[in-house]
Amino acid sequence: MVSRIVETCGSIPICKTEAVNNNLNPVWRPVTLSTQQFGSKENPLIIECLDFNSSGNHALIGELQKSVADLEKLHKERAGVNFILTRHGHQKVLKSQLFVNRFVEKEQHSFLDYISGSFELNFMVAVDFTASNGNPRSPDSLHYIDPSGRLNSYQQAIMEVGEVIQFYDADRRFPAWGFGGRTYDNTVSHCFNLNGNPNAYEV
Repeated sequence: MVSRIVETCGSIPICKTEAVNNNLNPVWRPVTLSTQQFGSKENPLIIECLDFNSSGNHALIGELQKSVADLEKLHKERAGVNFILTRHGHQKVLKSQLFVNRFVEKEQHSFLDYISGSFELNFMVAVDFTASNGNPRSPDSLHYIDPSGRLNSYQQAIMEVGEVIQFYDADRRFPAWGFGGRTYDNTVSHCFNLNGNPNAYEV
């Protein structure tokens, strides 16, 4: 288990590995951590090795304190670091060691990074017209058209997302389809243009 040290409340777990049973030299699956979890590469992390018990009462085998930068260094140097077990205020350095077999650092781009880099978005809509939505004449239906002008669930979702995305779509024309409903010629279709034009699907 990996925990982040927090000044106000000790430590907060940020990652748990799977349990490896009946193995004195366990190799765990790769662990992925984000900077949101550990803050800075220099922030100390507590890494605990536990003896798993199905009751949930796991026994501590040993622990160590290293930062992400320290773990990267261990990987580069192909070195191990000893676990420590603290009992009655005394620390015992164990023979057990932690090795970092693989370390990969990747930059995770945010939505704003893409937008600031002139990345364009295309907004497309597909509306479910199947019977599971209920009778459109009933106020309980997701397709109900309220005479007062209040938007139904589909309209709200399209408006709320579309009002944001539209500014990142160059032509501001949006493909819109429906499926599982009757079209203007009264035939059931699983893909039809919402604007009623068989030759154009944008609105």
